[in-house]
Amino acid sequence: MLMAILSAIVITSMITIQKVVRSMPLKISYNKLWKKLIDLNLRKYHLRERAHISSNSMAKLGRNEYVSLDVLAKICDTINCDIGDICEFERVPEE
Repeated sequence: MLMAILSAIVITSMITIQKVVRSMPLKISYNKLWKKLIDLNLRKYHLRERAHISSNSMAKLGRNEYVSLDVLAKICDTINCDIGDICEFERVPEE
């Protein structure tokens, strides 16, 4: 009987945690891009020139802000990678 109650509590807790995580907003992270540039021995300036993207877009990338899919496609084409290799979404708890 005690095990059934504990199991019910654990399951309820897990469901509650999943609901909380799903309600957290998604935030974009370009940390993978910066690591890839280091691996390729490329500076941000060189990427900007080769991919033909604006300094404003580079600034947004540096602040982990959203940029257009066109900008991300140009970067992927320039460094020969997939979009998942340069960015990812992270769940961030609301403050």
